[in-house]
Amino acid sequence: MPPTAAPPSQLMPGQAAASSCAHRFRYAAGNAPSEEFDVVVLGAGIAGLTAAQELSAAGFSVVVLEGRERIGGRLHTVPMDDGSGANIDLGAAWIHGLGSLSNLNAIYALALRFNLKMVPTDYDDFAIYLDDHRLDDAELAELNALYDEFSKFIVSLVARDPSTKSRLSIDAAVNLFASARGGMDSKTMEALYFHVHNYVESYWAGDGGQMAIGTMDEVRVPGDDVVLPGGYGQMVERLADGLDIRLNQVVQRVDWQRGESVLVTTSQGCFKGRRCLVTLPLGVLKANYVQFNPPLAVASPAKALAIQRLGTGVYNKVILSFDHAFWDNVVMLHRIPPMAERGRWAWIVNLHRVLGLPVLIGFSHGAFAVESESLTDEEIAEHFLGALRAMYPGKVPKPKKIICTRWGTDPFSHMSFTNIPVGASTRDCDILRQPIQNTLFFAGEATSRVYYGTVHGAYCTSLQAVADIQAADAAERAAAPARRQAAASASAPAATVPAAVAKISTATMPAVSASRGVVMSPSSGHQSLLPVSQPASPRPAQLGPTPSDVAKWSEPDVYNSSGIMNDCITGEIGVDEVLMHPMNSTAPTFMSPQAVAQAWSAMLERFHGSACIGRAPAVGWVAPRSKL
Repeated sequence: MPPTAAPPSQLMPGQAAASSCAHRFRYAAGNAPSEEFDVVVLGAGIAGLTAAQELSAAGFSVVVLEGRERIGGRLHTVPMDDGSGANIDLGAAWIHGLGSLSNLNAIYALALRFNLKMVPTDYDDFAIYLDDHRLDDAELAELNALYDEFSKFIVSLVARDPSTKSRLSIDAAVNLFASARGGMDSKTMEALYFHVHNYVESYWAGDGGQMAIGTMDEVRVPGDDVVLPGGYGQMVERLADGLDIRLNQVVQRVDWQRGESVLVTTSQGCFKGRRCLVTLPLGVLKANYVQFNPPLAVASPAKALAIQRLGTGVYNKVILSFDHAFWDNVVMLHRIPPMAERGRWAWIVNLHRVLGLPVLIGFSHGAFAVESESLTDEEIAEHFLGALRAMYPGKVPKPKKIICTRWGTDPFSHMSFTNIPVGASTRDCDILRQPIQNTLFFAGEATSRVYYGTVHGAYCTSLQAVADIQAADAAERAAAPARRQAAASASAPAATVPAAVAKISTATMPAVSASRGVVMSPSSGHQSLLPVSQPASPRPAQLGPTPSDVAKWSEPDVYNSSGIMNDCITGEIGVDEVLMHPMNSTAPTFMSPQAVAQAWSAMLERFHGSACIGRAPAVGWVAPRSKL
């Protein structure tokens, strides 16, 4: 498990600096840090780099702070150094699903744009071993029939009780399935767990005893998977081009004030911004390495709970380079491990078939992956070699090169990717992504409701965060003249839209929130619901408040935030009803926050399932119901 506090090497050197910077920020504006930016981005993984590029292109001044000595985060390409001249990805390696002609996977589209070479992975080109016996077609059919039967059993469980998706673990479901069949012998159980590993555990890097059966209900982009022979590092380098990136900046503290500024303190100094985009891995947030002030638990209790509930899977690789290939000429080698070796080397990729290299990559996950990180490379490799010797007796030579990953103890990740454990749901990913008071924004694979655990999930959430930041910036700029006018003539209501709701575009995924109510209105075909300085005009009552109505509301009652759905979901909105104007409807309707949350969730499922970048088809106003 990740530690609950930052290691001394990360916190101790900057403790004084953290205190000093925070003091200057709050009490001595004249002695503010010299480096100020519109947006401070935490993390130089694909989410941080993508957001920085988009924001820079839109005219924002941006700095990217990275604690490592390199960029890329969990995208890490290194040379094999075995004389082959090849590169290897230690982290993410595949583009999962190319998509369709009308909706390409965003990462595949990016690879095409950068003209990167890609090679498809044929998962149907495989061999499965039980000890040194390669399963024949009849045995494979029997194995697949067992998993199909298990899958139908899961569907029936969920149909009878939908709550089982989040409260029943995969292992518990396996035991129920075995009982329903009147018991299973050890070999049948091992065969079933092989498929559970192959289709669930290895994909989400978790243990069946920890992950909920809802994990099996994942959404995958259609089409083939491909690898990049040159590695993901090529893409990372292109995304980083021209950006202001500061390496070895271990973030220790984030002091922030709503609508004012953010001060980020690192091991090397202080950086001030109007807004902060947090793309740190979920494992780092769980470890509490970064101190937020005010704390996240105070600013958004729902977000703190989501961080606590979501799972951090560890998926490690052992890469062995040999002088020659001694194994089957197939893309994927699988073995059915005994129960005592669960999570070890059931997935083996043959790079000789894919890239022409005599290299095997073995994967481990879950408890074994975590525990083995304390071993030496040679000791970890020996575990893998033992499995190979069982498959190919007398044929396994000594490898000429060993590379092992240790993502679980990496202080800048503490994980490989996110999964959904018992007690959590994909809604927690939504909550994690929600901005806090238009000051702190969040992106990364853990914030993607449908594509968590993937590179394209991280990429798409970064674009959503950029849209949120642009909307907040537009609202803030529009607020300035409204505030000045209100100060000059408090008795004369302005006929303009206050800052909070002006210029909110359908392209920015807005959701407007306040503590007591919300009006959602259709805006198809409009750049903004009510342009700034548009005179008030008669409006039918059923269409909601006029600009003059909005102008009468005080600033605390009206502000732009995508947190309203989070508030409805968690019950923190503080009202029994909110006024929502659904799409394709001419009249607003009072609804319970629970109904609003359900409607929003349904829309998220709709646009996430069909496109990487969601566009919310509505904008809205917020005010106390008494003023509606």
